[in-house]
Amino acid sequence: MQKQELRRMLAAAGFATASAVAPLSASAAPIELALVLDASGSISSTNWTLQTQAYANALTGLLPTDGSVAVSVIRFGSSASVVRGLTTIDS
Repeated sequence: MQKQELRRMLAAAGFATASAVAPLSASAAPIELALVLDASGSISSTNWTLQTQAYANALTGLLPTDGSVAVSVIRFGSSASVVRGLTTIDS
């Protein structure tokens, strides 16, 4: 998956994309990351935006594109649903 595709995936899940701080080391152990977003009735639209922007800020530029990280997005409220299955970020 390319970073542009990751940005589109995050946007589809309600994320706003942003620049990152510094990339993770490419020599880090393989990582499978599941993002679980709270979409329950207790989350206001302001808190939803804050939550999604925080994930986007943390991920967009920090994740290496060498295939060492895979990300999935899960949304929960009264039930859980997979927004995006485990996807390797490889370009």
